[in-house]
Amino acid sequence: MKPLFLAGMPSWLIPIIIVGVFGVIVLAVIIIKKNVKAFKTEEKPKSDKEIAQEEINRLLVSVDDPEVEAQMKEYESDKSNQGK
Repeated sequence: MKPLFLAGMPSWLIPIIIVGVFGVIVLAVIIIKKNVKAFKTEEKPKSDKEIAQEEINRLLVSVDDPEVEAQMKEYESDKSNQGK
């Protein structure tokens, strides 16, 4: 009980038609995104320096605790004294 339009169609043609329909949809979306102003993204690519600076700011955390700061200074002074 196949529908009438599929009765004379080879079975290998059905997946090709499905892929073709989705391909047309993808092409339409790409064309719309490039040409219609409402769908364009205004984000500009960042330079390598900006990306590096953001990564450094993300990784480095300033020390606000006075105890930790004192321990860091003590460690640095011990380290410099050992090197002499």
